This record gives sequence, C-alpha cells and structure tokens, in this order.
Amino acid sequence: KKTKVPLMITFDGEWGLSMRLKNTPLFPKNGILGAIQENHLLFEYGKEVARQCKELGVHVNFAPVADVNINPKNPVINVRSFGEIPKNVADKVVLYASGLESGGVLSVCKHFPGHGDTETDSHHSLPYLPFNKSRLDSVELYPFKRVIDAGLGGVMVGHLEIPALEPQKGLPSSLSRNIVTGLLKEELEFKGLIFTDALAMKGASAKKPSLQALKAGNDMVLTPSLQIKKEIDAVMKALNSGEITQQEIDEKCKKVLTFKYALGLAKEQKIKLSGLEQRINTPEAENLIKKLHQASVILLKDQKELLPLPSELEKLAWLHIDENGAEQLIKKQLPASMRIENFSIADYNTKEKQLQLIDTLSTYRRIVVTATDASVTNHTSFLSQLHKELPAIVLLLTDKKPFERVATSLQNVSTLVWGQSNRAEVKEVIGKALMGNATLTGRLAFSVDTTFKAGQGVDLLLHKPYKTLSKELGFNEEILSKIDSIVLDAIQDGAFPGCQILVLKEGIKVYDKNFGTQSGGNSPHINSESMYDIASLTKTSATLLAMMKLYDKGLYNLSDKISQYLPYLKNTNKANITIQELLFHESGLIASIPIYLEIVDQESYLGRLLRANRSKQHTVRLGSSTWGNPNFKFKKKWISPTEKDPYLWPLGDKLWLNYDSKKLVLDKIIDSTLKTKTYRYSCLGFILL
Repeated sequence: KKTKVPLMITFDGEWGLSMRLKNTPLFPKNGILGAIQENHLLFEYGKEVARQCKELGVHVNFAPVADVNINPKNPVINVRSFGEIPKNVADKVVLYASGLESGGVLSVCKHFPGHGDTETDSHHSLPYLPFNKSRLDSVELYPFKRVIDAGLGGVMVGHLEIPALEPQKGLPSSLSRNIVTGLLKEELEFKGLIFTDALAMKGASAKKPSLQALKAGNDMVLTPSLQIKKEIDAVMKALNSGEITQQEIDEKCKKVLTFKYALGLAKEQKIKLSGLEQRINTPEAENLIKKLHQASVILLKDQKELLPLPSELEKLAWLHIDENGAEQLIKKQLPASMRIENFSIADYNTKEKQLQLIDTLSTYRRIVVTATDASVTNHTSFLSQLHKELPAIVLLLTDKKPFERVATSLQNVSTLVWGQSNRAEVKEVIGKALMGNATLTGRLAFSVDTTFKAGQGVDLLLHKPYKTLSKELGFNEEILSKIDSIVLDAIQDGAFPGCQILVLKEGIKVYDKNFGTQSGGNSPHINSESMYDIASLTKTSATLLAMMKLYDKGLYNLSDKISQYLPYLKNTNKANITIQELLFHESGLIASIPIYLEIVDQESYLGRLLRANRSKQHTVRLGSSTWGNPNFKFKKKWISPTEKDPYLWPLGDKLWLNYDSKKLVLDKIIDSTLKTKTYRYSCLGFILL
C-alpha cells in the first residue's frame, strides 16, 4: 500500500516453496530429477511451482540451477544441479523454466557462467575456475546458451573467478563487465533481466558491491548487505559524479518496469489468505510429486535380465539389509501365490555365517536384496560377495551419499535398482516393476564413485517377457562363455569377418551375441539387424540340427561308418567314410557335382549357361562374378509345370521335380572320385547325411 510502483516479489525456491516454507509440497531436488527421461514432467513441475508461487503473490523464482555439476566434491551445488551431462542439464533447465514462465512466474537460471566444477562455496570464499574458453563453452555455458535460445527471461550471475573471461585477478564474475556485459549481454545476446547472486556472500567481497554490480551490467542486485542506505548512497554519489550515467540507470529501471508489467503488476494483486494452505497443497501437486519420484527410479544394470520375475515363480528369497518390514509396500505388488522366504543380514554377523548365507541363497531361482536406509554402509563386505552369477536383484532405496559409499561393493551384482529414496511411491513402482507391471527408464544424472557413470541405466519396459536363465534350462554358463573366445579366435584367424551366435532351447533364448564386422576392416559392425547372404543354409538349419537330435537320442556314434545306415554305399569306395568325417568335411568327397547340367536341356540355349561377365545372352546376375543365360529349358524327364506322379517335389512356381532325381544325385555321388581325407568343403557329404 505504501509503494507507488508495485513491488516485484522474488523467491528462492529451487525445489519449490518447501525450500523456504514449511507445510508446503515437498518436490524432489534436481539431483533426483536429473534421472528422468520423461522430460515433459519437468515442464509440468515448473508450471505447478508457478501456480503455487502465484497463490503466495510471488512473481519471480530464483530457479532453476543451470550449473553442470561435474565435480563430485562441489560443496554448494551438488544435488541442486540436474547432473553432470551438459545436454541433460540444459534440457531439464529449459523445460522447468518454460513451465514456470508459462504459469506467469519469471524463471531465473543460475549461477552464470557456471558454478558446477568448483570445490569452493561462494558463500564463504571466491571459487576459482581455471578452464579455457573452449571448455567453458562446451560445459559451463552450454545450458545458459540453451536458456537464451529458448527466450527465457532471467539469469542470475554467480560469484566466480574465471581468468579466461576476466583477466583482473580476484574480480568475481558478478562484478565483471567483461562477463556480465561483454559475454552475457553482447556475445550471447541475452535480453532478459539480470540479477546478481547475493552480494553479502564472501565470494562478492568488494567495496561498494552494488555500484560495481550495476556498472558491470546487472539490472538488479540481490541482498547487498545490511547497510542498504550505504549502498544506495554509493550509487547516488557515482551518479552525481558521472561514474555511472543517468541513461544506464534509466535503462535498467525501464527493463525492470517492463518485466513488472509483463508479470501483471500493472493491475492490483491481492492474496486470498483463507484456504491458502489447501490451495497450495492440492491432490494434483501430490500426484505430480509421486510421478516425479517414480520416473526418477533407475535400473542401473540387469546383466542377466533377471527382471521381470518369472510369473510362475513359486519361491523367492528376500534378504533384508535394513529393518524388517521396510519393504512391505514392495512385496504388496507381488502375486499372493509367490512364497517369500525372508532372511535378515542381522542374523549373519560373521564371515562364516555370511558365506553360508551366500550358499543358501544360490539355491534359489531369484533373490531380492533390499536396503532402505544408510545402515547399508555397514555391510559393504557382504555386498561385495553378491557376484554376477548369483540371481540377485539389489534394490537400493537410499539417497546419493550412502550409494556413493557402497558403490564399489555393488559393481559385481547382476541387477541393481536405485530408487534414490525410500518413499512409498518409489517402493510401489519398484514392486510393480519386479513383475513387469511398471516401466523403469531413469538414467544416472551423476557418476557415482568410479563404478557407475553418468547416463548409465537400462529400460525395463511394461510387460516385458521374463527371461529364463541358462542354468534353469540345464546349461553350464561357464561353457557358454567359451563361445566368445572361440568366435573371436576364428575372426582373428580370418575364418569369417563377423557373425551372430544365437542359442535357443525349448524356444527360449539362452545366448545371443554379435561379433565382428560385415566384411572386415572399417565395414559396419554386426548387429541383430544385420542381413546375410544365404548359402548352404540347410546344412546347419536342417541337416545338422537333425543329426544333433539323433545323437542326443543315442541313435548313432560319430565313429560309425555311413554305409551302416546307407547300404547302397557298402560295395563302393565310400563304404568306410565315418559320420564324423562327413560332419568335419574330411571324408575325401569332392566339393560338388553340377547336377543342374543333367536337369537343363543343353540344346535349348546358345553357348555356356553361366559365365563370369555379363553378355547379351547372360543378363541375369546370380552372384558377384556369376551371370546366367535365362533362355534355357528344363528336360521334360526331370521337370514338369504341374504336380503329377512322379513329379512330386515343388521347386517353385509351376516347377515340379521328378522324385527319381534323388537316385540320380546318389548315383553321381557313388560314381564320383574320392580324394585324400583332408579338410575339403563338400556339399555331397551333407546330402548323404
């Protein structure tokens, strides 16, 4: 009522009103939100905070923090930041700030040019950033550039000493004209409102800090000191002496008034006190908090694809590394038919007992380990025994500090879920995810120790089919692991440039890996979508599989002579060939016989049927160096356009092969030359098999 010009009310609410006011919605800090991949939630979050601010009559929120927190030892930013990946930080800063401004509250992104990679708190001293301009452009400045490109309205300048930007030693960025005017306003072309960080902080120690800040190019100075009159007098004296011009002051005032007008301050604004608490603490706000926490849950790794749990799982081991009962909300989401057998680490307090516990747990198909409080840090030795061959799913429901202390101990576990808190909604979504009834899509915002890297995480999709472990199908995983070295040796020896190995049993995938490249050198790497030239496929997909099945049933030995099963070979030079020799291509049989020459009428075309180069007659390309003459006809003895006895084998559209062709092929093999029994790739051997 006393002011002629309406006051612009500002608020420092980086995680909403609860940062400064009790009994208001408690949103997660940015360090948790940095894990979210559903970035639209950040916009919703900003818009909801704006709604709450307006209920209180707040026009400006000094948020979000746009610092890229690369340094884990940062004592002041840390979890106030969205993380250490510049793009991820920028994406979330822009969306949150856009949400605020769409709700009619000015966002103020801070602390320009970037306070994330320091080990000094600017509240107590002046942090020093030794980086060159190129590094600053790609990391510290990147989110602020995105903010400016998005047309957002406010930036707060921090107190930082940055020689690459300001050569005067000890001059903080907030008081530097090179940084505020030269970099922010001129080079980056920021047209919005510029605030200083609190000038009462030790990092801004200077005589007449308000005057220096205004001269540097800031529009508004924040908390200069308790001696406000002294600060104002210094500015007025400078104005009278010409140290700062009336035009500069007028431009700043005009900009502030413009923003006041844009924020609706031209109209009278009154706060309705009755029902204020209920209007701030709404069910919608609580539901948004729940969604933010749930979207921040991270499946850091699932190497053996233990998630989701098998739906028919009858028995589950559950190990508590916390107070028994803290996990009940998780268990509530599991089927009632699943019997849970509980173990508590408190009952295994010696090394010998813990080894016994590991042996006992190894007998279960699945194991869930829960840690919901900081007491997990007392059990690092035991956690390190949860090796990747143990089907253990570790659910860590703590904040960042306990995780940092146990991270190294968890590096060998097969499956690790980090909830970032032990809130009820986090337990609920993890419980649902265990059965494939919820998605987990979070990614690590910060590196944790040297074990887990920023950006790490895998998606667990809704209703993903569960994976049966190889050992559950009777496979020895140590033997399966030897496939890798066999294939890599073959690629190294030049047997082939690359391949995909897929092992199935009972329709279930047991092993699936890609190796090498498509054609060696710098050619594309093999992946699950790679296409292959199909050649001799029936050898492996039909004949070999049938021979393996017969061998499993004990119906033959590898040393058996093939003539034992094919009597027409007994009185030939092929009588002593063994099944193993045929499988190994060491039987002495020649590579192939051109049977097509018996089927094709050689009088029906001119010249040769096949040649290496294209010609007038050879117009159909059959391979990289093979061209065929399409103007030929089949012998009527062997091919018919319709199905009739003895033309009973379909070759293609209107092509039926005489059944007697089988005898033709076998007779040709019997009459063929037999060479020495060394490796010689032969189609004939697999025809016999």
